[in-house]
Amino acid sequence: MSWYLNCFKNYATFDGRARRTEYWMFTFFNLIFMFLAIILDNLFKTTLAGSYYGFFYFFYALAVFLPSLAVTVRRLHDVEKSGAYIFITLIPIVGGIWLFVLECTEGTFGENEFGEDPKAEENGSDNENSNRYEDRSLYSGGIHSDNNDKYVQRYDAQSAGSNSQQNETRQNPEVRREETVQPKNPELKSMFVRNFYPGLPIQAVALQLVSKDKNTVFARMDFYRYNESVFSAVSVDIEFTTVFGDVIVFRDIPYTNISNFGVILHAGEQPLPLDIYKVTSITSVEVHIKKYIVNDKIVDNLIQSKVTALPEKELSDLKHLEGINAVCLRKDTSEGWICICGIENDASVMECSFCGRPKGESTDLVGGMLTLLVDKLESCKTAREIKDYLVEYNLKYKSEFLEEIISDLKDIVQTERMYGNQKQTAFKKVKEKLLQA
Repeated sequence: MSWYLNCFKNYATFDGRARRTEYWMFTFFNLIFMFLAIILDNLFKTTLAGSYYGFFYFFYALAVFLPSLAVTVRRLHDVEKSGAYIFITLIPIVGGIWLFVLECTEGTFGENEFGEDPKAEENGSDNENSNRYEDRSLYSGGIHSDNNDKYVQRYDAQSAGSNSQQNETRQNPEVRREETVQPKNPELKSMFVRNFYPGLPIQAVALQLVSKDKNTVFARMDFYRYNESVFSAVSVDIEFTTVFGDVIVFRDIPYTNISNFGVILHAGEQPLPLDIYKVTSITSVEVHIKKYIVNDKIVDNLIQSKVTALPEKELSDLKHLEGINAVCLRKDTSEGWICICGIENDASVMECSFCGRPKGESTDLVGGMLTLLVDKLESCKTAREIKDYLVEYNLKYKSEFLEEIISDLKDIVQTERMYGNQKQTAFKKVKEKLLQA
């Protein structure tokens, strides 16, 4: 009965998704109440001449029309179909059968273009974390970008996902279900490392905090290497900063189980004496490399680390666009130019001496960030996601140019609610505005 009442609470909600249980429980109780309405019409003699239907039936049918239409549209969204598919019933016989099959089909596992999975809580999935670092382009930066496909992604893209991974999930949803329902090591928090060592051949780039038994916290580390050397072990100090400004440091953490495939090196998990309840308060992490073993030789790190000046949001976007080893925006200096990897080069050098990236144009956050984010906007799955992303950025930059683009996207988002995905139309509109600028 709660499913039936829930549809009335959302009587005019045409966006989002409805699972099979919600739709069919509503349909079940709807048929019961229609039958009761017919009985009342016959008891009170309110039926129309020559018919079993009357006042009570038509009053109930009128009241239930909008909730019924809304839940049907949401059910179609759950199987990644536009609400316009409801009109297939106009096709004699075949249309009704087709719609019935769609209504019986299990919805897309995980988030799709119409919203989050309505079964998310039941399946134990955390959409916010599972969608954090999906974008394939996150690992496309650096001199060995052609090897980055070997990287087995742990970090799902923040606010966006890779089309290849989504298609694989849709074709074989059981793979995703198995990973989500019974994870070996539930993820507590994923973070990009904020500090870097200019010129050091190995850099810590990302860290994951996981828990095996809800009592012990383990730190899983990913490193980035700039040459073909074999790194077998790295000793680091891990420094966390909490939302309260407290600094928590764990010293001499050894990572000895390192895979040397591609440019992304996955290190094994190391236990940390960290209270699991403090993990949620952690906002950033720095990893200080003390020493490492490369080609069977122990090397003490004498290079001083630097901390990126980018806020967390901009750092995440930069890594998605330029590669996981990106740490700062490219800019010109009095003596040359600073590459995205953090290395300063002479003005005459057209490619970074460390990572091989071309010199390119200087980018400033306020004036050029929108152009920098074009690829990020393209990775969004719907027009609504594109608009929401720009709205979030405009809260910081307060740009009239951004406001104009957001205003143009509102009509496209409204169209998307009725006729399905309008991502390409929205992205085309954004690019047109950029060219005009």
